[in-house]
Amino acid sequence: MKHSIQAVLLGGTIAVLVAVLGGAAWVAYEAGQDEAEELFDARLATSARVLEALVVGMPSIPGFFRTINLIIERIAASQISIDHIAQS
Repeated sequence: MKHSIQAVLLGGTIAVLVAVLGGAAWVAYEAGQDEAEELFDARLATSARVLEALVVGMPSIPGFFRTINLIIERIAASQISIDHIAQS
């Protein structure tokens, strides 16, 4: 069965369009994935810097926990009242 020139040209045009647009869509998808990965990496790095600044800026963490434990022990031993802590 013979195909008309119009059918051959239309089929070829559709095939080329599908290939070109499919390739462009794939390239755009890959670029979007890379950009999203960079964005999330940058966000993670920012969060890490903020956390580091918070930890470095805090007073001695072991001393902080010692103070909290001492308060808890004194409350448990009834050496100080909750009202005394609230007034401090």
